Amino acid sequence: MKKDKPTLSKFNRQHINHSFTGTQLTNYAGLSPIMKYLNRIKLGEALNKLLPTVMHNSTRFTIVQIMLSLVLASFTGINRLKRIAAFTHDALVMKLLTLKKGLNKDVISVRLKQLAQAGAIPLQEHLFGLTRKWLKNSALVTATVDADSTVKTVYGHQEGAAKGFNHQKKGANSYHPLLAFINEMRLVINSWFRTGSAYSSNGICEFIRQTKALLPAHIQHVFFRVDSGFFK
Repeated sequence: MKKDKPTLSKFNRQHINHSFTGTQLTNYAGLSPIMKYLNRIKLGEALNKLLPTVMHNSTRFTIVQIMLSLVLASFTGINRLKRIAAFTHDALVMKLLTLKKGLNKDVISVRLKQLAQAGAIPLQEHLFGLTRKWLKNSALVTATVDADSTVKTVYGHQEGAAKGFNHQKKGANSYHPLLAFINEMRLVINSWFRTGSAYSSNGICEFIRQTKALLPAHIQHVFFRVDSGFFK
């Protein structure tokens, strides 16, 4: 038998007609206008270009569908794979993501692991490019940059997770990323992924240098704010 050659998938945006009749509404009805905005900024097309899916006979879901399921789930406060998988079985969510059936947590986990660093680096560079574009269009001359660390608890034995300071769940494995925000725009400008055992100030000087390099030339004055955990 002649085998079919794999082809690259094409992301098709789904247009949803809005009507509020008070019937057949799901718990996630508020995601419809959010998805409409994501379609308007062509997020699906951008993700498909960065992280293309090679289609085989056994391929049921594209990387774009999986990534957008994570984006939509984040708006509802869902952040665990099992719950994200259950979230994709909602009738409206399936319609928004053009899914024929809901995802399961193993599919999400395996496909994200396959992306690994080769997928994370171009995605981060793309996000940095968007940030620089928005900052350039802002015409800010003075900016306030707030840096902070946050603890993200994990359940399992994920790579890079470790025990450290965790005020939410003591003794649990976690990650301890660094984040930098442009206060005037409520915009994340930089982020570093770190293990849960990292101290708050670890790498802060290099982090500041990289954050500074991301700022456009027209921002001439920067007020950098951090809490006491970063002073050493």
